[in-house]
Amino acid sequence: MFTLSLGGIISLFLQEQKTAIYFITIVFLLTFFNLGISFFFTNKPEIQRNRILKILNIIVFSIIFIGPFLKFVHLPGANVFIIFGGFSLAFLIGPIAFMSKYEKWKYYSRSPGISIFLSLTDLIGKAGLILGIIFKIMHWPAADEFLFIGVFFFLVSYLLWNREFQKEVVLRKEAEDKLIQSNDELRQQKNLIEEQNEELKQLNEEISTQNEEINFQKDELQKQKQNITDSIRYASKIQLAILPSEDIVKQHFPEYFVLFRPCDIVSGDFYWFKQIKNFLFVCAADCTGHGVPGAFMSVLGVSLLSEIVGKRDVNPPNMILNELRKRIKKSLHQTGERGEQQDGMDIAFCMIDLETKQVQFSGAYNPLYLFRNNELIEYKADRMPIGVHPKDNIEFTNHEIQLQNDDTIYLFSDGYVSQFGGEKDEKFKTKRFSELISLIANKPMNEQHDILNHTIDSWRGNRHQTDDICVIGIKLIQ
Repeated sequence: MFTLSLGGIISLFLQEQKTAIYFITIVFLLTFFNLGISFFFTNKPEIQRNRILKILNIIVFSIIFIGPFLKFVHLPGANVFIIFGGFSLAFLIGPIAFMSKYEKWKYYSRSPGISIFLSLTDLIGKAGLILGIIFKIMHWPAADEFLFIGVFFFLVSYLLWNREFQKEVVLRKEAEDKLIQSNDELRQQKNLIEEQNEELKQLNEEISTQNEEINFQKDELQKQKQNITDSIRYASKIQLAILPSEDIVKQHFPEYFVLFRPCDIVSGDFYWFKQIKNFLFVCAADCTGHGVPGAFMSVLGVSLLSEIVGKRDVNPPNMILNELRKRIKKSLHQTGERGEQQDGMDIAFCMIDLETKQVQFSGAYNPLYLFRNNELIEYKADRMPIGVHPKDNIEFTNHEIQLQNDDTIYLFSDGYVSQFGGEKDEKFKTKRFSELISLIANKPMNEQHDILNHTIDSWRGNRHQTDDICVIGIKLIQ
């Protein structure tokens, strides 16, 4: 249509009024025809439109070839077929071809406007060439003009299309190269991930196997621990059975207490009572270590004290400690050589004459406290243990104390003062212990027991008990 209109304009410009009227008439008639064809076919789906286009091409080209054939054999109607086929090719198939071209170029061009322009120039160029050929055959005027228009627009369409195509090819090549590079990187990452997954899988299998082994060992350890704990608990019962009955003290001194708290199930501290004639022997001892090793030493200490004191020969405490030291060294095969195990015990040992109320005391590191008239008096022990020591050839010192009414004596190991706690996480220390004894000494003995027990628990807080505790208090009441 644009081609015919342009031909009419050129004819008017050349002052060929008949030709211009001819063109205008054709344009007017074909406009309605093209609008109908466009309405029915251009909105069809691409597949259906292509199918219709193929059928129409077959029909139109058949008509076009019939025309030259009839002309060649000099039969009538040749011009009709040529004119009808050419106009059909230009204007019937044009709208459908335009849509097909647009769909094709839209795929390669990034701008819809360029796709429409290329489609129109291509359509105008082909229509101009077809009309120019028809006009040339029919010896109609303006055939050269149509051929010029057709060639011009066809070349414009081709050149622009070639440029757009080349640009798109470059862009698509770059995109494809990037895509290939990305795919290679993704493939490498995939391979790396697969290798890592395989390694993780093997590692998980190894961890699973190790976990099974660990769980098995854990179960075995728990069983062993339970067996050991059960054995130690039973040993604790034996140890408590070996310790003397408190009734020996109670029948002579109703006001007394024994605070005995093992650090573990069994204890390295022990207390010991023995009455021979009118003499009551009392001691608080602290063996080397705590737990099972300390418990073995405590059993040895109880056994040796029972042998030494049980002879019915009443000896002062220092003589008993001298003998105990000899027997400990002998039992543990201690010779004093360098690097030898320095096992032994610290002890506060006293003998109370139940008739005269006289106390004889001897100690190895552990002192005796006497509370009298609101004053706490300390009787120091010798600075050497029951066991091998550089001074083990020196005899222990013996102290004699005449008790008075309302006097209270305290024997203890170092376990109480060794407990860590408080705001500074430090030991309770001897100074606090002596101040606490002075503060509570006038209270009933069972109340003193409870105060000592609660005080050390409050001092420790959530901390674990670090040593065995043994404190004995005896009050003289006339």
